[in-house]
Amino acid sequence: MRPALSALRQFLTQNKLDGFILPRGDRYLGEYVAPHDEMLAWLTGFTGSAGFAIVTQKSAHLFTDGRYQTQGQQELQKSGFELRHSVKDKFDEDLTAAFPNGGILAFDPWLHSIDWHRQTVKKFNTTKWQIEAIAQNPIENLWQNRPIPQKNGAQIHPLKFAGETSADKCARLGSELAQQNIEAEFINDPTLVAWLLNIRGRDVPHIPVVHARAMLHASGRAELFIDPRKLNIPLDPHIDVRDPDDMAQSISSLQGKTIRLPANNTPYAILQMAQDANIKTDTAPSGIMLARAIKNPIEQNGMRNAHRRDAIALAKAFKEFPSLVANELQIAQQVASHRSHHEHYVEESFPAIVGWRGNSAIVHYRPDDKNSAKISGSGILLIDSGGQYLDGTTDVTRTITIGTPTAWQKEIYTRVLKGHLAISRAQFPIGTTGSQLDTLARQYLWEVGLDYDHGTGHGVGSFLSVHEGPQSISNRANSTALVPGMVLSNEPGCYIENEFGVRIENLVMVTPSAQTGFLCFETLTFVAYDENLIEKSLLTEAELEQIKIYHQRVQQIIQ
Repeated sequence: MRPALSALRQFLTQNKLDGFILPRGDRYLGEYVAPHDEMLAWLTGFTGSAGFAIVTQKSAHLFTDGRYQTQGQQELQKSGFELRHSVKDKFDEDLTAAFPNGGILAFDPWLHSIDWHRQTVKKFNTTKWQIEAIAQNPIENLWQNRPIPQKNGAQIHPLKFAGETSADKCARLGSELAQQNIEAEFINDPTLVAWLLNIRGRDVPHIPVVHARAMLHASGRAELFIDPRKLNIPLDPHIDVRDPDDMAQSISSLQGKTIRLPANNTPYAILQMAQDANIKTDTAPSGIMLARAIKNPIEQNGMRNAHRRDAIALAKAFKEFPSLVANELQIAQQVASHRSHHEHYVEESFPAIVGWRGNSAIVHYRPDDKNSAKISGSGILLIDSGGQYLDGTTDVTRTITIGTPTAWQKEIYTRVLKGHLAISRAQFPIGTTGSQLDTLARQYLWEVGLDYDHGTGHGVGSFLSVHEGPQSISNRANSTALVPGMVLSNEPGCYIENEFGVRIENLVMVTPSAQTGFLCFETLTFVAYDENLIEKSLLTEAELEQIKIYHQRVQQIIQ
């Protein structure tokens, strides 16, 4: 059992609490967090990017999704935590079964959204359990030798990359608030703040943001809540700089007016502030998020240019692999090194996923100094990596064979490729959602009783987060219609545990089709598929031609 688990249980006893729930996240509710905020990893040993733990005196469970089930089994050994599937298993049912007389489940209101609070209260309505917000997160006091938070400064994101001034964005989106009789919208997500105000930072690894919050007013004025030590740049006149301690005062100044607190990414603590000040609240989704997702022409061209540079970097890196005596980590470093030589490169857009043989079947496996398999003999190598460039963000996965692949490996690869190609050439009516396209990618795996336990595609930012909403391609319901200018990944996969994994990923951009009233995808990524893994007998003439045309385009770009 991890000492951290024992320490947390002692806290529960001292404070007469029956349980504590801890998500993987920070006060900004983002997927990527700074080392200082990796509380879940400290408590459990689990290093995945999604999940939550529930600790009681009798049990300790770690819930995470299908991407991390294999990884979770490995990392939780001897931790005292049992692994659960966050979609298939229900934590309220676990608690009720173990404690039929109920109890109090404590939570940090800064780490959970308004949405989460509503849903959990609803879940517990039929049980004797209650949830209780606590003022102090126990992990903050229990975690010894905790990393020191970064204090990097904010930076201006130039108009030549942003494509629209912050003043114009604020005026346009403020006007939308006014039409809905909303006085202001609170913005908790630093990536939204960064996009709206045309600023960037280095507070979170791989995501170019500064830790800050904002409030957009219907007038087009914006309040920026930021540590003053991080602000050494001139900001536009429509932006008023505030100390983070002034958030409650700014919210309470809206007496008699309505503030929008988007329920999916606003901490419950902010709602408590508004309620304490008797401020009217609206918890509808943010219009800012949708506006950010629709790339303007400058951002679209930036994404195209970033991917061209990425294609050249990866072509050079992949050419070296067959003769390179290396381990997984060295492959990751080699890929990053080739990207770093290109114009506008800043850093990786996420820690590279490089899996050899059985490790390739771990969806988000990441090698490090202690765990990095040597590449030798024959096998499957999966490389999922990306770059942050000033003009765009990239994310690409290729599965390659070293040596001679088996017939089974070729069949799996080809079925994944067929689904990937189906998404690439899809044409769909205006108003279509990503969830309506998802089966196109899975159908060829379903034919042989296979599937993958992750989404087919996620949104991608422009020199922002590699995972961006609200759009997605997934078997989970998503009401967001795909709109021209949106960028998404196209990444079906298949994973044979302890043997090999296959994933093929390009980024695509929604664009108008030649057919009136229809949309299609423009492919942004240009990295060759591994023809040694393609079983051509499983492909149609149209698919073979599609691959041929794509590879011709790849050659045009890298030469």
